Amino acid sequence: MNKKGIAIVVALLVILLPVIYWKLGGFNPIQVYLEEQQNIKLLGLRYRGTPQDPGMTGTFREIEKLLGNYPDSRLHTLYFVEPAGKLDTLEVFVGLAFHSDIANQEALEVLEVECRQVIVARLDAHRLVMPSPEKVKGEIETFAKSNGLSTQGLYIDKILDERRVEVYAPIK
Repeated sequence: MNKKGIAIVVALLVILLPVIYWKLGGFNPIQVYLEEQQNIKLLGLRYRGTPQDPGMTGTFREIEKLLGNYPDSRLHTLYFVEPAGKLDTLEVFVGLAFHSDIANQEALEVLEVECRQVIVARLDAHRLVMPSPEKVKGEIETFAKSNGLSTQGLYIDKILDERRVEVYAPIK
């Protein structure tokens, strides 16, 4: 390819990449606000292992089956230990909002986080361009500090759909 062809390809990339990033929601801001929330009660399964282990996929599939019976519910995740890489150990709770009619299932764990308020970070972007968990936590902690609040250090992800996620950080 000659210099002119290379220049055209580079120019197209310089124009197209930001447009694609924008269309995917990469420039959408993280919306952070305070919300009243009387305790968070979830019902689900806990997984401890590596991200590559089939047990993790199985945990998510079990909860997704339950979600099929409760169309108003959404998938929630709470990472107690986040992996640094694909082979590192993680610990995650995968669940849905508490429903008393399924609480009797022996395999399911009830997880309750006591709080009166939560900081909510709302993200609206394709997962390819969604902000990193560290960036979202940083935004939440900055918001907390600027409002004289302190979080419990827990971050509960509520997956609304493929492009929208809310992260709840309970206040101490």
